[in-house]
Amino acid sequence: MPFPWFPSRPARLGSTHTFVPLRALSEGIACFWNPNGERRYCALLEITGKNFALLSETEQEAIFQLYQRFYSTLPFPTQLLVRVTRLDLSAYTRFLAPLSEEPESLAASHTAFLHQHTTNTMLLERRFYLVVSADPFAVETAPWRRNARRKAVALSHEQAWQQVQLRVEQITTGLQQLDLHVHRLENPEIVRLFDAYYGAQRATQQPLTEEALQTALSTQMRLDDVLAPSSIRIEKDALCLDEREWLCVLALRGLPRLVAPGFLQQLIMLDEEMDLVFHQFPLKQEEALRLLRRKQTHYQSSLQSQHLQGRTANPHLHVAAQDIEPLIERIAGGEEQLHEHAIHLLVRAPSREELNRRVQRLLDTAYTVSSHRPHVLHFEQERGFRTCIPGSFHPGSRLPLPSSAVAACFPFFSNLVYRPTPTALLEGITMQQEPVVVDWWDELANANRFLLAPSGSGKSYKCKLDIMRLLMMDQARARRGETNGEQLQIIVIDPEREYQRLCTELGGQWIRFSPGSAHHLNPFDLPRRRHQRAEAAALTKENILANQIQRLHLLLDMMLAHRSPENPDATLSVEEKALLDIALYECYRKVGISSDPETHQRPAPLLRDLSSTLESGDCGEDTTGLARRLKRYVKGSLSGLFTDQTNVSLENPFVVFDVRDLDDELRPIALLMIAHAVWNLSFASTMPRLLIIDELATLYRYRAGARFAEEMFQRARKQYLAITGITQHPRLFQESAILANCATHILFRQDHTTAEEVGQLFKLSSREIQLVRSFRRGEALMLMDGKRMPVRFLASEQEHRLATTNPRELAEQWTNAQHSSTPAPPQGPEHNGVKPQRSTATTSNSEEQVSGLKPFPLTAVEPTNGTSRTQKLH
Repeated sequence: MPFPWFPSRPARLGSTHTFVPLRALSEGIACFWNPNGERRYCALLEITGKNFALLSETEQEAIFQLYQRFYSTLPFPTQLLVRVTRLDLSAYTRFLAPLSEEPESLAASHTAFLHQHTTNTMLLERRFYLVVSADPFAVETAPWRRNARRKAVALSHEQAWQQVQLRVEQITTGLQQLDLHVHRLENPEIVRLFDAYYGAQRATQQPLTEEALQTALSTQMRLDDVLAPSSIRIEKDALCLDEREWLCVLALRGLPRLVAPGFLQQLIMLDEEMDLVFHQFPLKQEEALRLLRRKQTHYQSSLQSQHLQGRTANPHLHVAAQDIEPLIERIAGGEEQLHEHAIHLLVRAPSREELNRRVQRLLDTAYTVSSHRPHVLHFEQERGFRTCIPGSFHPGSRLPLPSSAVAACFPFFSNLVYRPTPTALLEGITMQQEPVVVDWWDELANANRFLLAPSGSGKSYKCKLDIMRLLMMDQARARRGETNGEQLQIIVIDPEREYQRLCTELGGQWIRFSPGSAHHLNPFDLPRRRHQRAEAAALTKENILANQIQRLHLLLDMMLAHRSPENPDATLSVEEKALLDIALYECYRKVGISSDPETHQRPAPLLRDLSSTLESGDCGEDTTGLARRLKRYVKGSLSGLFTDQTNVSLENPFVVFDVRDLDDELRPIALLMIAHAVWNLSFASTMPRLLIIDELATLYRYRAGARFAEEMFQRARKQYLAITGITQHPRLFQESAILANCATHILFRQDHTTAEEVGQLFKLSSREIQLVRSFRRGEALMLMDGKRMPVRFLASEQEHRLATTNPRELAEQWTNAQHSSTPAPPQGPEHNGVKPQRSTATTSNSEEQVSGLKPFPLTAVEPTNGTSRTQKLH
């Protein structure tokens, strides 16, 4: 589509509009006008950075070689902007506003903690933009010939459009080889980038509304009318925008003879707000050789002149003469390309005093990393500011550099993952003070997670923080009416009773699963059909029942296979599986259940029905004694879990299955039954669910359990189910498919016995292995979305109180509760949701408390005769 046409108008003397060359936008391409009549069409690309410090030396060297090759093949100029700005967490906390207004809620504590943390510590975001330009052109038609002028502009526009598209494709391909993600900015993103450039404080305090943005993108007014600051005060060494933001432009006009690859990392990772702007102008080979030969002649003549005068040769000239000869050979041979390079720094501050402090700190840091101190552009601040504008290609003085030196200026040092959405949550803070905020379901390939750590590293602490924050975000969405009745449900399999206190405080449902418990799950239960499921008609009638029987085979394999120390991985024989298959179908037939989904609403058979069917011989002679082996689960000491129909109603948003009282033999079976029940729930509804399996290695004691776990991780995404697996045993998962089906891996501190093994499993570099070994409690390496980030998991005071497992802190909390005379908060709807509360009522089993989260009532379930009875707690 063509650009909107604007007749030229003379710029008023001193008008701030002259600082805004952006005139029009069309489908992600910006048109810039310069005062000399030149027009330039550009596309802006945002590039995602890498955590360069964690790469091995071999990987770093490979990246620099690819980066050098990338710039050696670019025949056109580029502008690279590194923006280091203060991160405003209001884009994240505003989603918690419906809950944070309650002063004692977890949301209020979480929001207050983030506000305090950002006050004490400057949180920064680093973004990288590459400006790709077509060759500039100037319209030479006489101004009074408007029709001819418009035709010339349209023709030049089409040519520039095609040229920009080709160059964007070339750059995208080259950067993807460096494993850098490239995103092309659309029109609204370009406008917001320029709005922030002309006033970071203005863009934060008075952001462009959607209405103003649409007006700016329409043909109703010019972009410079929207973006230009109200005033710009120019001083000899600074600028002041809108009388509230101070700027200073510095130029780096020299580099040392030898630089280490990535030497700018220390400058870019400095915790100061700034813009670092690079201009690259590649020179043709003939032009580069002519320039270098002229330099070579100058060096040689200077040395010869000093020799004839009897003076000692200048050592700098001698070294320069030696360096330039091999450089000429490499450029003549096509191994290198010469660039004219310009580096500018734009420093921002809210006051003049703060600006002076930041400028001095940047001067010192730049001198440390490059041995050259940048120059403050005295009496040239206006020109420097125009040079740093995105899309400006007139930097003034330039520094000739070979492509190898350009590659050493590799700037993409960042791992920013900040994508606030109504369902995103704060994961933690990186070592570079960058918050990690991500939506598990929408932003990642899948919502599955794998946590690996020895005991005491903080993995359950991290999971509890995730639970609280996910419930907070979900409750906030419910308050805004965005859930459509499908709220999040979190189910935890707890082997050490670590989640009971959190469950009680949040009003969740706690279920003690043991042979002596009154709670039952029938493994024969069939999943219910989803309502309004479009693909249900495509399913064959045999699918649901056949899949159910296949999963029962896995459970029965764990229960009945002959295992011994000599053969710990034994499974049922082919004859045993064939007999069980016939018997399982017969059990369902006897209760009136067939492959017809309409019959799946009937009560499912029980394990004792399978035992009776095997004993009857209706399905064939039981020559291997399956019925005899099944007796201990039907009438023996292990029968408590299998004797009755399911009497647990999993309708609470937060459910904890406590399996601590199960012995080592029953625990894997119980985990499989619970996971199977959760799978049936996910199949039967569109409610998003999170299943947390603490100590996933329990299922891996049996081959059947490992198969079921891998199948769940592979298929969970399609059922809107997220699975978090926690383990201490990396060796069990070396050949597992679970790791490949988890979009997020979190590696906590490892000792010397497991660090190398973990490094091989996750392909960590030597630096990453060393980092993992040095982590403190609450720190971990997150592998997510192609990024590797050392992260600290921070919590507010209330979050920490509910998540901690430190015995001293728990004892102190118990002592404070005993000495406190403050009565417990009243039970009622206002104390549901994610606000901490203490439940004062118990069921017949003192530990089996079940209460509700909004919108569910605060209730307790007393299992009786295989059904559930709900009683309100007073």
